Amino acid sequence: MRTKLYLDTSVLGAVCDPGPADRIAATRRVLDGIAQGRWTGYVSVVVLSEIDRAAVEIRERIGVELRRTRPTVLEESSESVTLAQAYVAAGAIP
Repeated sequence: MRTKLYLDTSVLGAVCDPGPADRIAATRRVLDGIAQGRWTGYVSVVVLSEIDRAAVEIRERIGVELRRTRPTVLEESSESVTLAQAYVAAGAIP
């Protein structure tokens, strides 16, 4: 069974960063590994919605990576919303 990796907006956005170089290189290794089938990539509809609100250049660059890596898109569910609310309430994420 392949390792499953969830790609949030900040991971995908790193392909558009001007630096630091080590962050970009690490992101490239992860995305290459997904594209090569070493790992299975996942994104959520929330991530896709955030990408849709980004500037055109960023959307296009991330779109190239999404087409190349073909991550599985995870839909929102009542369970995922409840879990997210619990994380926010506990202060684990903003």
